[in-house]
Amino acid sequence: MRISVIIVTYNRKDDLRRTLRSVQRQMGVEFEVIVADNGSSDGTVEMIRSSYPRVRVIAMGANTGMRAHNQAVREAQADFVFILDNDMVLVEDYVLARASAYLTSNPRLGAVACRVWDVDRTRGGAALRLSGNSPKHIDSGRADAGFDTSAFDGGAAAFRKSALLESGLFCEEFFLYHGEVDLSTRLLDRGWLVRYFPQISVIHCRSAVQRSSRLHSYLATRNFFWYLYRNYPAVDLVPEAARFLVQSARAVLTGQRRPIPWLEGVAAGLLSPWRARGRMPARRETIRRQQEIRVADRVRKNLSGEMDSLRPLTTEEIQKFGL
Repeated sequence: MRISVIIVTYNRKDDLRRTLRSVQRQMGVEFEVIVADNGSSDGTVEMIRSSYPRVRVIAMGANTGMRAHNQAVREAQADFVFILDNDMVLVEDYVLARASAYLTSNPRLGAVACRVWDVDRTRGGAALRLSGNSPKHIDSGRADAGFDTSAFDGGAAAFRKSALLESGLFCEEFFLYHGEVDLSTRLLDRGWLVRYFPQISVIHCRSAVQRSSRLHSYLATRNFFWYLYRNYPAVDLVPEAARFLVQSARAVLTGQRRPIPWLEGVAAGLLSPWRARGRMPARRETIRRQQEIRVADRVRKNLSGEMDSLRPLTTEEIQKFGL
């Protein structure tokens, strides 16, 4: 077994079926599929066992958030794992094979970050637009060696299992949101490479079963303060927390976050950061490198206009991806 595909799901049976179809098309490498179900009540587990009998199901029994990811990683039989959201589709049929090859060729590569596309239907028909969640990176060097990135996107990324275990896996106390940047920081600080490979791409199909906007406003705010507390050196902690407070307040004013859950998230983030497993400050050079990459990525995108370019989808692609 070369690579284990891990999908965590909760009440998204139809989306998961589409994702599993894209995984089943994969060629060129031996793999297993593990679905960790967070207590779905929509028949998800029954659907998997009847339609995908070779898929291994871990029934968590309740919505445990990121604990399900960690449990699946521990039970994975392969040296590499590919974590995939339940509303993602693998674009090429050799995604797993490529990710395995990159991890095999570079023993210090801890994470393979993927290009993430969104589906755009604003101009008639369907097209792909680069997602805002696509990893922020410095576009220099060779694509086949990967580009330096500040963090992988949790919707689709491959990992060396030993690197995840060494870095402590996902912080389960986060439950949801910002676990990716937290884990990326710890991987980088321990000397593992986190690289972006644009040749490996996925489509985010945006499930019709959406998460609560209230929960997002609360957790996304609280968890970023917790992330700073866990990872930032003392000299950088207060300035960065103040910057984020201002930035997130602007998001409230523009309607991107709900005010009451945001205030609750600020309070929880500032008053109880020790609940997130305590402080493990990274080296300042690790934090500064991540900041440099984010700035360079923003400048490049502003100058290139790449976020506005569209790639039309053919009828065959729409059918293949179930769009």
